[in-house]
Amino acid sequence: MEEEHRREIERRGLVAASRQDLRIRAYHAATLAIDFARNAPAMLWNVTVGLVWRGSRRGYTWTPVMVNMAAMLDLLLQVHAYEVLICGCFNGDPHPGNILLMPDGRLGLIDYGSCVNMDNETRVKLARLIVALAKGTPERVSQISAEEMGVVTARMLPEIHYRSAAFWYDRDDVTNGMNVHKFLEWLHEQDPIVKLPDEFVMAGRVSVLLRGMGAAFGLKVSVAKAWVGYAEELLRSQGLSEGGVRV
Repeated sequence: MEEEHRREIERRGLVAASRQDLRIRAYHAATLAIDFARNAPAMLWNVTVGLVWRGSRRGYTWTPVMVNMAAMLDLLLQVHAYEVLICGCFNGDPHPGNILLMPDGRLGLIDYGSCVNMDNETRVKLARLIVALAKGTPERVSQISAEEMGVVTARMLPEIHYRSAAFWYDRDDVTNGMNVHKFLEWLHEQDPIVKLPDEFVMAGRVSVLLRGMGAAFGLKVSVAKAWVGYAEELLRSQGLSEGGVRV
């Protein structure tokens, strides 16, 4: 079941880093072996003496199963995609302290003090960007950033528009190994941003915070691939194709 879930979320943009994945598998295997060894005397008693003297049956002690972080993060990505792209009302500060893991396994989202409203026109522009990022079309991403979203840089270099959009709304590998601070410095050195419309800032913050949570647990995330279904749903509801042409 977990393997099937991992394959599905990988297709949708959530990928477990291989080294961390091996560590988790090793932990599960070791825990299971230790539990069986610990419970062996009770098992032996229950299938011998316990069958005759039923009142003497002994209980077992099992280590609690680890939380499936991949499944949890996938759910968070879907919930926030729905909030941002479909509802147009979302929490712009979904850091780990604002997410509760309930005793029954459900997630609780709290502290909507940074709630953001996004109008339909803005959501459509963001949806087009998400689709372009998910399709892996840098030229189209740069075009949407400059011409539709209204991002202005000093030199209007397409590569900088693409890398900036990919970093804020999709994934981390566009940083070429630089940490966030160094990468943002590099972007400014190459082609400083002159204008960045406020309405898109908080959606980018949501993307970065969710990816950061994944990174803490060894999970690499493509937000665009996780959100593209909702982006396409929004565009269809408006009678639009990705390019903005009415269908």
